[in-house]
Amino acid sequence: MFGARTMELRAAVALLAFAVSLHAEGFTAPELTSVFPCGGQVGTDVEVVVKGKDLDGVSELVFSTEGFHVEPKKDAKGQTAANTFIVHVPKLSDPTFSDVRVLSPLGLSNPRTFSVNLIAEVVAETKGTTKEAAQVLTSPCVVNGRTQANAAQWFKVHANKGQRLIATAEAGSLETRTEASFSLHNVAGKRLAKGTEDAPIDFTAPDEGDYLLQFHDLLYRGGDDFAYKLSLNDKPVTGGRYRALAAATTMPSDGLPVIKDTDSKEPLKLTPPCVVEGRFAEHGRVRDFQFEAHKGEVFNIEVVSHRDGFASDPLFIVSAPGLKDGKPVVKECQGFDLNPAGMEYSTASRDAFLKLEVKDDGVHHIHLHDGFNTGPNSPRLPYRMIVRRETPDFALLAVPDPGPKVKNAKSDDLNTPAMRRGGITAIKVAVFRRDGFAGDITIKAEGLPVGVSCSDTVLRGKQEVGLLVLRAEDHAAPWHGAIHIKGTSKIGDKDVVHEARSGSLLWNVADHTKEPVLSRLTDDFRLGLIAEDAPVLMEPTSRVVIAAKLGEKVKIALKITRRGDATEAFKVKPTGLGNQDKATDLDIPAKATAANVEIDLGSLAVAEGEYDFLLQGNLKTKRKRTDAKGKETFKDETFVVTSEPIHLKVKKP
Repeated sequence: MFGARTMELRAAVALLAFAVSLHAEGFTAPELTSVFPCGGQVGTDVEVVVKGKDLDGVSELVFSTEGFHVEPKKDAKGQTAANTFIVHVPKLSDPTFSDVRVLSPLGLSNPRTFSVNLIAEVVAETKGTTKEAAQVLTSPCVVNGRTQANAAQWFKVHANKGQRLIATAEAGSLETRTEASFSLHNVAGKRLAKGTEDAPIDFTAPDEGDYLLQFHDLLYRGGDDFAYKLSLNDKPVTGGRYRALAAATTMPSDGLPVIKDTDSKEPLKLTPPCVVEGRFAEHGRVRDFQFEAHKGEVFNIEVVSHRDGFASDPLFIVSAPGLKDGKPVVKECQGFDLNPAGMEYSTASRDAFLKLEVKDDGVHHIHLHDGFNTGPNSPRLPYRMIVRRETPDFALLAVPDPGPKVKNAKSDDLNTPAMRRGGITAIKVAVFRRDGFAGDITIKAEGLPVGVSCSDTVLRGKQEVGLLVLRAEDHAAPWHGAIHIKGTSKIGDKDVVHEARSGSLLWNVADHTKEPVLSRLTDDFRLGLIAEDAPVLMEPTSRVVIAAKLGEKVKIALKITRRGDATEAFKVKPTGLGNQDKATDLDIPAKATAANVEIDLGSLAVAEGEYDFLLQGNLKTKRKRTDAKGKETFKDETFVVTSEPIHLKVKKP
């Protein structure tokens, strides 16, 4: 589902113009970059090795799917092997995917994907880099491997005459850096078929004998981050589940009748509202659909494919009956360029949308094709086309808040929401509003542990993004788990509640001017509370709503609680108020336990209305760290200081 990713990455570079430094509250958190193998067979024990950064003291693997049992691996002397675990895979009835994280004294890591299959799994032999040393496989099976730099890996399988061999790859779909390229050969070395992650090999053996499979990264890269799974079977299998973050913008079409596109050469007749499911036609051929519409009707036509993780470029036009100035009346689709959560959590996609306002009675035609399917070997990728009437609604996306921008920073790092005793953490919540919905949405968190509270926030009118604030009390005990972030609003006369989906970056990016920042949906929103005190707590001395007039200056009194050696001066800026590009630094003096700041509403161009905003800044401090041998050291780190919400109501003079 994430094959042909090289093209995806190059296209994404053009989107990168956002500089932020991402860490949980600015402090270092464990970074999980590799899980190997990337999965296992149901009901078996798998030895799993995790790699990454700041993994000292990792004690657990945390799965989002219930039923996994994990134990640290012990050597012959009973000593625990570093970052190595025995994972018992539950006896599930269907293949599945689970997010897996590591837990350490520094908190929870970012997630990686663990793929569970029903058939036997083996590990690729590192010596099998020549045809003569090819590893022998028996179909069906799944191979877990890592590509080697400047080398290919070879496998041998015996097939009977007429036996079907289907080879399917998972790599990018499991968030590894591998760009899968594989091929099937006869024993003489002649290539019989070629495959990619989007295009499996489907081969029927003309004669009994041995056949060879070659696998490598497209650019012949290799290492810990270049894992893959190669499935060999006699029937089609479900591919990987890379879930583009843009999928958060897809809203349910439950209740609409589903029509299967069997790819007839004749136009497929539709009766809206409906959902069409199928695959794009071969070689860029245009698929034709037709439906009857009447003057004054309004339909929204939406094609979903890229958001489902496929390397597609859906394009369509709608031709209406009649002529205008002697020419056919044609409406062209538009793209999805929604990015309310920021460019590091981009939800833009190449999927297509059109609001069709019917001008005349008659038969309308939808002409659909995949703009990337232009060659004879281009894969026919799946799509869903939704034809519906206007239905105002909304969807939510929750991601860790990266905190204030660091000037001229080019790196983007994996980020997880970590809380500390006596501290505050902000969660960024983006809203996608459909069909003109402009109602207020109240955001809250559920499932919080004892000692952690949430300050609800409201996304008002056409507001697209807000910050939800969580606060841990001084006595809060260590905890980790999934929380539920929900938005409540009224649509028409109905109270509507939607739960936010959540997301994560895929990898650290050292320089986003040279490498794109990619992100994906996660199974849930995981929060970690660690046994460490927050160095600073900043809160307004009054919780009352501040009343102000347009263009005025607002004064805010703050209480600053400092702990340990957190005595340095720092600067803060308002977040979620007016034009952020115009926000100026507000000084918090060194050692200050109280401060007064002034915000110029005029310079921020704050409009009339109600606001829930925060003050945020970066504090340089020393953090105590304990290495794998138990030695304590102090490391210079930057802590993101976030205030309690400040409520403001602005009126005209």
